[in-house]
Amino acid sequence: RQIAHAARQRLRRHIKADVPVEIDVQHLNPTEARATGCCLMLIAETSTGCLLGGSGLGEKKKPAEAVGQEAADGLIESIKLGVCADEHLQDQLIVFMALAHGKSRVLTGPLTMHTKTAMHIAKLIVGPVVEFNVVDVEGKPNCKIIECTGMGYVNRSVRA
Repeated sequence: RQIAHAARQRLRRHIKADVPVEIDVQHLNPTEARATGCCLMLIAETSTGCLLGGSGLGEKKKPAEAVGQEAADGLIESIKLGVCADEHLQDQLIVFMALAHGKSRVLTGPLTMHTKTAMHIAKLIVGPVVEFNVVDVEGKPNCKIIECTGMGYVNRSVRA
């Protein structure tokens, strides 16, 4: 409860009052949990259907409130940036962009090391036919557009 309360308080300071904040708290019994401790994953859906997230992970001697605030801060950062792919999603999209036909573009925040690695590995696997370009967004110094000219993969076992 302390984690959710801290997250809700932090979110309320940064998000308009008319935006609903729902936090579903789930407690796992020791046989279901993979580890001891706590975590919080916050997900926001934008008016355009984008899903953004923020997470906090508990550890020894870390107050529960800090976990909630950490998760809220991550989500608030993505909302403020106005991106459609948060730091947790951007690297996951790289494979699909590399496989797609034509040019794909996605608006993100600062590139994570996972994203840079995914772009590098995709080029190694697919070869020079895939081209990535990272473009700065004018007026938004922490935003990037990842562009990719994909290889044009077609799954022939799927009917059109």
